[in-house]
Amino acid sequence: MKARYLWMCLLLFVMCAAGGCASMRYTAYHDEYITTQMKSYTFTTDFARVWATARQLLFSSGYVVRDSGNGYTVETEWGAINETTVRRYLVTGYVNPDKTSTVHFDYVDQSQGMGTAPYMSSQRDYVMEYELVKRVEYDRWQEIERAAKAYANQKSASK
Repeated sequence: MKARYLWMCLLLFVMCAAGGCASMRYTAYHDEYITTQMKSYTFTTDFARVWATARQLLFSSGYVVRDSGNGYTVETEWGAINETTVRRYLVTGYVNPDKTSTVHFDYVDQSQGMGTAPYMSSQRDYVMEYELVKRVEYDRWQEIERAAKAYANQKSASK
């Protein structure tokens, strides 16, 4: 009886682990697709609206925005992410000759470990850019989201 119970627990554990792995694969493929789309995304909406919404996105995320004085570039003050890490954004907008536009959210994190020197890292924030698309061009965001789900389903099913 005890051995049977142990085997059932082991089987349940394996099934849960396999399901968790599938879920993680799905999420990774979904995010991969979105990142690829955001790398080359251009807005067709009037840039004034895109830029105002980008600034509002920073405000609603709790950041204090400072104009850099360089046209379509703003940076934020440092904002706490957790007890040991602060983040600041540099957001840059580009208006293309065909009147489409692009907005990049780049951030720098500064972490302070226990008894170590501060560590800084920076990267482009595709999650914030995707949220901007959602707020400004919702129909296009829905198309990307549907395609990301289809891509993730296809890729995770083939593993």
